Amino acid sequence: MTRRGIDQLGIVGVLVITALAFVAVVRPLLGAQTARLLAERELSTKKDEQARLLADVADTSARVGGLAEQVAVYKDSFEASSRLNERIGEVTSLAETLGVQLESIKPGRPVESSGFTSIGVSLAGRADADALTDLVSRTRTLFPDIGVRSFSISGDPGTDARLVADLVWFQSGAGRND
Repeated sequence: MTRRGIDQLGIVGVLVITALAFVAVVRPLLGAQTARLLAERELSTKKDEQARLLADVADTSARVGGLAEQVAVYKDSFEASSRLNERIGEVTSLAETLGVQLESIKPGRPVESSGFTSIGVSLAGRADADALTDLVSRTRTLFPDIGVRSFSISGDPGTDARLVADLVWFQSGAGRND
């Protein structure tokens, strides 16, 4: 074998060793780096999704809190309306017991004040004058949360008199009667 043949054989050997080193060492490292880059991209995507979901959770929590406040307000309003209707029913029963024929009962809008709410109630009815004065007096006595702003009784002797009264129903606190 000549020197040139030995050199060529040495070059081929170095190339084979280099190729084997590339296949055995460098190629797996490149594959691992590619896998790491893909994992980093996926992690970044997951982190973005997590941030979006956390923002959605915060937004949803804020909405739920707002809805809870609205439910509380509507609940208080509903309970107040329910109690007002009960009270109007009790006044109506009292009027029937006294022989007063009620022509109308009209609640007004709630008026907020510090510590309480008042609701005006207009009332009109017919009966003899004694029954009408008794209705006004007993309403005030039996229902201490109802005040009388004004009332008038008019009519001719021997006929049914007409009552027109402006009452006010007081409600303390957030929709609760004491």
